[in-house]
Amino acid sequence: MKNVNPKTAVFFWFLCIFAVIGFVFFKVQRIEEEKEAQYLEQLGSEPSAPVCLQMYSCIEKYSKMYKVPRHVAYNVAFRETRYQGPFHWSYNTNHRSSAGAVGPMQIITKYSYRYAGRRVSDKELMNNVELNVSVSMKMLRKRFEMYRDWGKACGGYNTGSPVLNDYAIYCVSNKDYKKNWFRPKN
Repeated sequence: MKNVNPKTAVFFWFLCIFAVIGFVFFKVQRIEEEKEAQYLEQLGSEPSAPVCLQMYSCIEKYSKMYKVPRHVAYNVAFRETRYQGPFHWSYNTNHRSSAGAVGPMQIITKYSYRYAGRRVSDKELMNNVELNVSVSMKMLRKRFEMYRDWGKACGGYNTGSPVLNDYAIYCVSNKDYKKNWFRPKN
């Protein structure tokens, strides 16, 4: 250490200190984000929770359970019914497409029994957020297992065929899904 320039040594120490501070800041921020996510998930699991929180909780739960990438799950919800995250207070699950798909993730009732394990009604798929999201995540997982490609899985979810249409490309490539989320004004 005799031959080290004092300016170089000071610069090195400042660099080390700032690196440690940056690392600690990053970790603290990450912990805060995880705690907020856990809190929102817990709130959404309450039966009387607003549907936007129920959606958030169910997508978090079932995307983990069925190993559907989170960005794919949220992008499908956004593309199907314009779900915009846990603070989308005006979100409504009562959607019906011209093809007969119902509920927040737009499930066609006649195909849902394979994934629900029983026959379900349009009304139940429309109003039971947990059932609708779980069926959706199972469908996406099954399609992924068939095609080994999330793009084709999303295209199949959207059209019934493993196509890479605009819908599929958006769902797979939009990693920053939170950019579509409603943000309450402070």
